[in-house]
Amino acid sequence: MLGAGPLLDFNAAALSPRVERFRLVDANPLCVNHWKRLEKPVEPVITDITNSLEAWLQALEGTGGSWSEVLSEIKNLSLKPKQGYVPVTNCLLSLNILSQLEVGWQESVEPFLKKRFGSRFVSQHEQEWLQAIQPSSRVLAEQHLAALEASRASDILLITDAEYVDYKGRKYSLNRWEAPPVTWSEKGWQADAGIEIEVTPALEGLVVDGESLTRWMPSYQVQWHDSWLWHISPYGTEPIDHGQIHRVVALSLRRNK
Repeated sequence: MLGAGPLLDFNAAALSPRVERFRLVDANPLCVNHWKRLEKPVEPVITDITNSLEAWLQALEGTGGSWSEVLSEIKNLSLKPKQGYVPVTNCLLSLNILSQLEVGWQESVEPFLKKRFGSRFVSQHEQEWLQAIQPSSRVLAEQHLAALEASRASDILLITDAEYVDYKGRKYSLNRWEAPPVTWSEKGWQADAGIEIEVTPALEGLVVDGESLTRWMPSYQVQWHDSWLWHISPYGTEPIDHGQIHRVVALSLRRNK
């Protein structure tokens, strides 16, 4: 299982009768204590499956010069991907949400920039450095899909987000639950009157029904897929007139014979 975390989103009891042992993979070593509660044998693997983050940060630490020179180096990191972790197994469950790989990378780059140039300067130029890390963020998502392809697992269940929506324009009550002002159907996104939305793909070119998945995983075919909404930032967690909803997809993949 890639992106196992503390197993908050994993029904171990449902899978245990069909599994001899679990190999749980995550970059956070604090997850290991949560894994000990499983009844079946567990092989813990603590690693960044892209194997790029630490190397990229080291490259940035060795970069001198001006703001523009550092941003140029950040953009060029996408040209220096490392050989990632290959999860050799017969069945694979991936819980790494693709858009959150970019968030994690942002959280690594921002402290470096603030240490070098100061918090106020970095905040004032936020859009510049966020734009600079987009190429390397895309590489992280592509590396993740490449790891699934390289696993040669007979069956893969890929759970990720296909796209997400930022919305604003309606103030929420902080005292009671309210349905989000954005919905999705096969016709696309629909917003309540007066609501502004901006749609961002988790990975440009990734189609949820799997038609374009062969670009990254040519050895697999989609058996079935499902989709639902994840209200990641409801009222009270962001400014009360702003929120974010992700469209999450599950893709059941089987390796071609």
